[in-house]
Amino acid sequence: MLECLLPGPPPATVLAGLGLWAGLGGVALSVCGPRVFHGKPFFLLTLVGMLWWLGAAVMEHWVATEGCKVLWAKLAWPGIALVPTAVAFFLFDYAFARSTFGAGWKRAVLVAGPVAITAVALGNGWHGQFYGPATRLAEVAGRPAVIYDHGPAFHAAAVYLYGFLLAGVAVLLVGVARTHRAHRGFFLLWLAVTLAPVVANLGYLVSGVTLWGMDPTPFTFAVALVAFAGLILADRLFDLGSVARDILFLDTANPIVVIDGAGRVAGANPAAMGVLGAHVAAGRSLSACPALGPAADPARAGPPAPLVIGARSYEPRLTRIARPMRDSRVGMGWVLELRDITERRALELRLQAERDFLAQITETSISGIVALDGAGRIVFANAEAARILGVGCAALQGRRYDDPQWHPAPPDGSPPMACRLTDGQALRDVRHVIHRPDGARRVISVNAAPVVHAGAAARTVCTLTDVTDALAAAEALHRATERAESASRSKSQFLANMSHEIRTPLNGILGMAELLEGALPEPEARQMATTIRESGEGLMTLLNDILDMSRIEAGKLTLERIAFAPADLLRRLEALHALRARDKGLALRVEAQDSCASPRLGDPNRLMQVLHNLVGNAIKFTEAGTVTVRLACPAGQGIRLVVQDTGPGMTPEQAARVFEEFEQGDGSVARRHGGSGLGLAITRRLVMQMAGRIEVDTAPGQGTTVTVVLPLSEGEPHAAPPPDTRPTDALPADMATPAIAPPAIAPSDVAPPGAVASVAGPTGTPLTGARTPSDALPAARRPPLSMPDAMPSATHAGADPSDAAASGVPPSATARPPVPMPDAAPSAAGAEVGAGFR
Repeated sequence: MLECLLPGPPPATVLAGLGLWAGLGGVALSVCGPRVFHGKPFFLLTLVGMLWWLGAAVMEHWVATEGCKVLWAKLAWPGIALVPTAVAFFLFDYAFARSTFGAGWKRAVLVAGPVAITAVALGNGWHGQFYGPATRLAEVAGRPAVIYDHGPAFHAAAVYLYGFLLAGVAVLLVGVARTHRAHRGFFLLWLAVTLAPVVANLGYLVSGVTLWGMDPTPFTFAVALVAFAGLILADRLFDLGSVARDILFLDTANPIVVIDGAGRVAGANPAAMGVLGAHVAAGRSLSACPALGPAADPARAGPPAPLVIGARSYEPRLTRIARPMRDSRVGMGWVLELRDITERRALELRLQAERDFLAQITETSISGIVALDGAGRIVFANAEAARILGVGCAALQGRRYDDPQWHPAPPDGSPPMACRLTDGQALRDVRHVIHRPDGARRVISVNAAPVVHAGAAARTVCTLTDVTDALAAAEALHRATERAESASRSKSQFLANMSHEIRTPLNGILGMAELLEGALPEPEARQMATTIRESGEGLMTLLNDILDMSRIEAGKLTLERIAFAPADLLRRLEALHALRARDKGLALRVEAQDSCASPRLGDPNRLMQVLHNLVGNAIKFTEAGTVTVRLACPAGQGIRLVVQDTGPGMTPEQAARVFEEFEQGDGSVARRHGGSGLGLAITRRLVMQMAGRIEVDTAPGQGTTVTVVLPLSEGEPHAAPPPDTRPTDALPADMATPAIAPPAIAPSDVAPPGAVASVAGPTGTPLTGARTPSDALPAARRPPLSMPDAMPSATHAGADPSDAAASGVPPSATARPPVPMPDAAPSAAGAEVGAGFR
């Protein structure tokens, strides 16, 4: 046995094997260092197994006897069985970036497999199944070698170990197909390392190929492992930094071209190939690439200008590659990187456009814009600020905002702006009076706000507006307004006085005309009195409309809010207008829902005025046909009034001005129908003041429909009815109510004494005690309600002539409509409203 351990002098082949074994040992020691990578424990086991296997193979070649050679062949099996198993586990961990050395079953396989195969090999003397009886010693290439008779146990062990080798090959094939380009070379190298000993082993087993009479498998495995370990020591395989550099070079979106010292392309990444194409093929000169121009010339001076290639913009950067000896004078080559700055360039252009736009805004602004630093000095001023301050933009730079040459002072004597700016609060419309260098005194409105940015000095942005002319215009407007208000007050006072003075004799005229009309027996003389009375009533109606419009425009028209039944107003309206409609040959139809008998809250007298205006106009402008009045009062809603006629209708232009003051549909001087043109204007104002709306639907030849919607809320069922607005002789017998006493008449309303003293009542009783002609009338014939239009001088519908006879008043007198007697004088306004006068 000692001759197996102490052989003779080693031949050259043994020395070569020992050298390979020593190199492999050095590699194993290097891998044991701090470098970390996936599968490192399995790789170390591979190297340990390979050292064992290679050492036993060298000893087998060194010894000369058959028994010693077979012994070393058996002792090599722990390494032979460990290497394929550990290699398969290493490749799996590295390819899938795992660390599974702690798995118990893998450790068991790493121990059990080699131990079992080694035990079978060492026990071959008892069973003869590993090496058969045909195993013999022979001379091969001048050296004794054993020709082995491989038995079934040997082939079973080979199949077992080839299973691990094939598993490793499968992992490598998957890695080649799926891994990143930076790792693909590694997998191809490992595939070659794994397949080389497999090919050598298959050649040995199948064809008897040997290396100096020995199995070439351990030597090819060892050489492959040494080459692979060389990559480890060179930091090219397992070092993350190297892999990362490869990935960056291959995957970066920026084109990168490596140039040698002669200006030829030494390499280019895929991005460069995609952008520059065949111009960056290996060995070509970049000077022939028109897209790069002088950017690739190392001799150029200064930074290269941005390049535009296709639709992208690039910033070229040329980096010199120094020689290994750090010779600063000469380089090995250069690396040209084209940084894609398309998005950055687009952003810069947008920012530049925005800056230009903002600059244009500040320069064309009609407000002066000034920026102050923390010390109150002007650091920016636009052209308008320079114009307002009377100083050029260049002269404003560095000047304080409170420069005493401007004599800044607030017009109202408030603290100067300097005190306010120190608070860091925004200023709103702070007025200052300044004196410009040209001597002009101007009033400036200043708005200021602090601008604070992290890490930047405080700034204040001010806007300046010259309000001198605006203040002068406002002052002029104020004076004009005062004059207009004074004139309006004078006009109102004049109207009140004139109406008061006009109505005083007019009341006397109407009263005397009415008495004369009833007292004169001759028809012709009575007709004359009737004409006087009707003309006076028309004049009184015009005067009432003017006073109502004046009161509405002055905002002094107040509305009552009392409970009333809308249906009652409609019945009274029908009684007042039925006779006039009948005299014109018109049919007057009045329709009201049953719910209109329920009380609503509002001003019944003003609503009655609206009804009188609408129905009176419909009758006045309708020559034939029907005038229809509909009233709807749905529960929980307002009331809806519709007045429809079959008159001539109006054009859109006429309808557009029908609600204007002193306007009618026929606005010509020679219009057929009289009237002041205020009726519908007053109606619209009243409806608006009641928070309602009024609409007109008309067309030429189609008649006119006026709709009024008023939001009158429902009142209490037991609420008192509104005061009667008509004389009782105009109401049916079942609707008659006591007349309301007339209001007190101011002393100025008293008619001339002579005009009243000479008049006797119808029964012959002197009326010398009456203060006015209206006092001489029976109470039933003095209405408190003003009528916007003159009423017909015929008997009212529903009046009984016998009532007139019983009262001593001639039938012609009782058949006349009420005489409106409003008063615009301040002393009488309250009494008129309270008594129903409008």
